[in-house]
Amino acid sequence: MKRTTIATFSVMTVLWIAVGCSELRTPTVYEIPENFRGWVLVQYKESGCPPLPTVAGKLLFRVGENGTLCTNSEPEFGLATDEFFVSDRQRVAIPAGNPGEGGLIWNRTYSECSLTDGPVATFANFFVGTENELKNAPEHPTPRECDPHDAAQPPLEPTAEKRGGSAADR
Repeated sequence: MKRTTIATFSVMTVLWIAVGCSELRTPTVYEIPENFRGWVLVQYKESGCPPLPTVAGKLLFRVGENGTLCTNSEPEFGLATDEFFVSDRQRVAIPAGNPGEGGLIWNRTYSECSLTDGPVATFANFFVGTENELKNAPEHPTPRECDPHDAAQPPLEPTAEKRGGSAADR
């Protein structure tokens, strides 16, 4: 009994310290185009792109048809609950992926790169699709600044302010 109490107290203390020392960030909602499968590339701190809109206290990421989005917003780091939706009229939730258990959102990463002393590209990637599609997918895309010789990179799409509304606006 005493060992169980000490172990429980230790685990609770570690969790309390971990949560208490972690920063919170603004929750996010990602709107993914209907039938989109593949890597999403979000590029931050782009001067020619608009800031991310805030809807109901959450940052709204409206991913373009080609899986890209650019914003002049800074990335936020910390704890928050994020949501993913298909951006059709019904806003169908997209479940996160868990190995062997299904789901459609995989491998969320944040990165920075620079080829010279010039500007650094700050970007995020995640994969939309099944676990099997992820295993067979090419490597995640990077911004042009990370590889200027890669002509295969799709052009970035601005956030919806430059394209029009979204399902969240309806």
